[in-house]
Amino acid sequence: MDFELTEEHKQFRGEVETFLKEALPPDWDEKVLGWPGAYGSMPHVEEEFRDFVRDFQRKAGQRGWHSLGWPERYGGQGSWMKQAIVVDTMDYHRAPLGGVADAIAAPTILAVAGEEMKRQWLPKIARGKSDSGWVTASPMRV
Repeated sequence: MDFELTEEHKQFRGEVETFLKEALPPDWDEKVLGWPGAYGSMPHVEEEFRDFVRDFQRKAGQRGWHSLGWPERYGGQGSWMKQAIVVDTMDYHRAPLGGVADAIAAPTILAVAGEEMKRQWLPKIARGKSDSGWVTASPMRV
C-alpha cells in the first residue's frame, strides 16, 4: 500500500497552507490554546473570536472545504483524502474549521436523515453558516 500523497494532493495541501497564512492573524499561535475544545465549540465563551471564526468558516465554505468527503449530489467532491488533508492541516495550525456541524451533524444527516432534512441543513453546513449559529466554532485562548 502506498501512503505517499499524489502530486494533486500535495498541491491541494499547499493551497490550504496558503489560505491559512493569509486568513489567520499573525499572532494566532499566541492567542489560542488548542483546537478544538472537546468535540464542539462554544462561541459565546470566546466573544473575542466570534466574528473572526464565522468569517473564517464562510471563507472555507466558499472553497467547499466543509463538505469535501460528501457525495457530489449533496455538494461534496467525494474525496475523503482531500477532507483528511484539510482537517490535518487546519488542526496543525489550530484553525477554527468545523466543529459539531462538520464532524457530527453532517455525517449523521448524510447517513440517516430524509431528503427534506438533507436539503434543509447540508447546504448551510457546506457553506459554513447557519441561521441558528451552531455551525460556527471558536478556539480556546490562552
